[in-house]
Amino acid sequence: MDTAIIPVVFVIAGFLVQLMVQQGITSRYDYQCDNCGHRFSLTPLAASVAPHRFGGSKFVKCPDCGVRSWVAPVPK
Repeated sequence: MDTAIIPVVFVIAGFLVQLMVQQGITSRYDYQCDNCGHRFSLTPLAASVAPHRFGGSKFVKCPDCGVRSWVAPVPK
């Protein structure tokens, strides 16, 4: 196996693991907009690529009001 492909395989494997973890999280939690109070779900892919903080909050755009902000997870 070519040594240049090994890091690529590890990056892809890491992203797939992250996607599986986010699948479990998004099935248990919604997110609530601080601006309008709208509760919404994220897809596992959107949850994986969104900037996030410790504690589960993510920086996303509210589908209702369109404001980008840090939203905290709320149990479904």
